[in-house]
Amino acid sequence: MIRKPSGFQLSYASVPLFLLVLCVLAHGLKITQLGFYWDDWAKLLVNWLYGASGYWSYYLEDRPLSSWTHLVLNPLLGYSPLRWHVFVLGLRWLTAVGMWWAMKGLFPSLRHRMAIAAALFVVYPIFTMQPMAVTFHQMWLQYALFFVSLGATVYAVRHPKALPYWTLLAVVAMILQLTISEYFAPLEGLRLVALWLLLSPQRDRFSHKLFLLLRYYGVYFVVFLLYSIRLFLTHLPGDHPYSPNLIYSFFSQPAATIPHLVKVGILETYHILVGSWSEVIRFGVSGVPRSPHLQSSWWLAALVFAVMVMYFLLLKPSPSQDEASSPSTVQIAAVGLLSVILGVLPAWLSGRQVLDDYHANRYAAAAMFGASLFWASVTVQLLPRRLYRAAVVAVLLALAAATHYRNSAEYADLWQQQIDFYWQLTWRAPHIQAGTALLFEREVFPNQGLFSTSSAINFLYPQPKNPPQLAYWLYLTRPALAQRYQNGETINFNTRFRSFYFEASPPNSLIVYYNPGWANCVWILTPEDADNPDLTAVTRQMISASSPSRIEPQAAAGYPPVEIFGVEPQRGFCYHYQKAELARQQGDWEAVAEQADAVVTAAYYPEAEYYHTPQEWLTFIEGYAHTARWEEAVDLTLAARHIGYGRYRQRFCNLWQRIEESAPARAEKANSVGHVRSELTCDDLP
Repeated sequence: MIRKPSGFQLSYASVPLFLLVLCVLAHGLKITQLGFYWDDWAKLLVNWLYGASGYWSYYLEDRPLSSWTHLVLNPLLGYSPLRWHVFVLGLRWLTAVGMWWAMKGLFPSLRHRMAIAAALFVVYPIFTMQPMAVTFHQMWLQYALFFVSLGATVYAVRHPKALPYWTLLAVVAMILQLTISEYFAPLEGLRLVALWLLLSPQRDRFSHKLFLLLRYYGVYFVVFLLYSIRLFLTHLPGDHPYSPNLIYSFFSQPAATIPHLVKVGILETYHILVGSWSEVIRFGVSGVPRSPHLQSSWWLAALVFAVMVMYFLLLKPSPSQDEASSPSTVQIAAVGLLSVILGVLPAWLSGRQVLDDYHANRYAAAAMFGASLFWASVTVQLLPRRLYRAAVVAVLLALAAATHYRNSAEYADLWQQQIDFYWQLTWRAPHIQAGTALLFEREVFPNQGLFSTSSAINFLYPQPKNPPQLAYWLYLTRPALAQRYQNGETINFNTRFRSFYFEASPPNSLIVYYNPGWANCVWILTPEDADNPDLTAVTRQMISASSPSRIEPQAAAGYPPVEIFGVEPQRGFCYHYQKAELARQQGDWEAVAEQADAVVTAAYYPEAEYYHTPQEWLTFIEGYAHTARWEEAVDLTLAARHIGYGRYRQRFCNLWQRIEESAPARAEKANSVGHVRSELTCDDLP
C-alpha cells in the first residue's frame, strides 16, 4: 500500500527539474538512436543544396516568414541527428516549464493542480511524432513562445510597475510565434480569457472590467489584426492542404457546413480527450502483443510510476483554496475545453481532421495544453484525497511515458532500416547519374512518403549548389505507371514539391526492389531479372525501364555524408552481395568470386534460416563459374536451390544456360553444366 510520506516536502521550485526528468524518461532514452524522418529530409536538403536563402522559396507559398527558425538554428545544429533531437527535447521541456510558469501566474493558488497539468502535458499521448525533430522544431518553438507571451501578459497585470517590460516581452514573443504557423493563432483567444480572469476579482462593474480588458489587450489586438490581414491576403489554391476550405464552404453552403463542423468538433474533441488514451490504457491492461520493446516499456512504466507517485506526495500542498470543491475547478475545466477546441480549429477550418491519417495527430498538438488542463481539473475534482490522486496521476503518467518510449523505440528501428537501405544503395551504386528516376513497386518506408525518401537519396551523391532540378526522385510503378509503360505510352517523370523540381523519362531510370520481409538485401533490377519469381507482374512489366548503366562505380569523396548517415556499418552479407552485383555489372568476374569467397569465409551459406530467397546467391554462382571454379559453383547452386526449389527452378536453369553460353571453355565446364541441369531436371521444363 502506498503511504503518504511525512516530514520532508519539496517546494514548487522543483517543478522544472521534475518536468525535465519526466521528459527524459518519456522521450529521451532512445535519443542517441534516432535519426531523420518524413519532412526532416526535405527541410535539411534545402540548406544542403540551396543554403539558408533557399528556405524563403521553400516556404514562399504558405509560410515565408517561418524561414527564420532555420536561418537561426541550422548553422548551430547542422546535419547531426543527435543535436536536433537534444534541442527539440529541450524545447519540449521548456514548453512544459512555460506552461507551468504561465498557469501558476494565472492561478497562483492552484500550483499543485498546475504541476499535474504540466506533467500530463509532457506525456499527453495524442501527439506521437516527437522523433521528427527537424519537422517539429518549429511547433515546439512556437509552443514555447506562446507560453512566454501568455505568461508575460499575466505578470504584466500582476506587476503594474513592470507592465511596460512584461508587455514588450509578450508582444515580441507573440510576433515571433505567429510568424511560424497558423496553428496557434486561435489560442490567442486565451489571452482575453486570462485577462478577464485576472481583472474579475478587482472590479465589480462590468463596464469598468470591459474597459480595462480592452485597454490591456489593445496592443495585442493590433498585432493580431495585422497578422489576420496578412493571413487573409495569402492566397492558397483550392487544392493546397492548408487552404481554408471549410470557411469557403461556410459562406457558400452554410446549411451543410455547420452540422458537419459540429459533428467533426464533437468526434475529434472526444478523441483528443478520451480516445487518445485508449492505446495507453490498452497497454496497461493487455500490453502490446509481438512488440519487441514490451518488456523494457513495462520496466520504464514501473520506474516512472515510482518516481511520479513519490514526487506528488512529497510536493508541498497548495494553499487551502486548492480544494476539489473550489469554483476554480469548473473554471479551469472550461478553460481547458475551450483551449482544446481553439487548438484544433485551424485543422478543421482547412478541412483536415485529427483522425485523417498517420500524420494527422499533429493537428491536435496545440490542443494538448487544454486537454492537460481539463484532465488535471477533473482529477482533482474526482480524487480530493492527495494519496489516491497521486497514485492515479502516477499510473497515467507511467503508462503514457511507456507508450512514448515504445514509440521512440519503433522510430529508432525505422532509422536503422533507413541507414541499412541507404548504405546498401551506395554499396551497389557508388554513384548514379543525375536525372535518374528510381522506381519502386511500393513505398520504401511506411508512412514516410516518396518526397521524404527522394530527399534522403539526394544526400547520397554530390550535386552542384543551387541546381535547377534535383538529381533523383522516387516513383511507384503500381499500378498506373506499369500499365502505361506496357501500353507503349510516353512517360515523363515530372514532379514539383514546394521549391524542389525533378524531371526525367525512361530509360533514365532504375527499378529497385526492397522488401525486408522477404529479401535480405536491396536489389537493383536488370532486364535479366524478368524470370525472377519473387517479382510481381507489375514489376516485370516495367523491368525493361531499368538501366543499370546509370550506375557508375566510382564514389565521390565524402559521400554518403558521415555526419548524416554515420560511419559505414559492419560489412555483412549484403555488403558482399552489393559489391558482387556491382562487379558483375562491370564484367569483373574475379572481383565477384572474391566477394563469394568472403561470404563463404564469413560462414554465410544458403541453408541458414536467415535467407528467404535464392536470388541473392545467383551472382556468386555466376562469379565462380566465370572464374572456372566449377566445384564451388555447383555446390552453391545445389545448396541454394533448397531455399525455393519449386519457384526458382526455372531461374537456375536459365542461369546455367547463360553460363554455358558465356563462361570460358574449360574441361570441367561441360560436366558441371550437365550435372546441374540433371539435378534440376532442366530438360523437363518447357
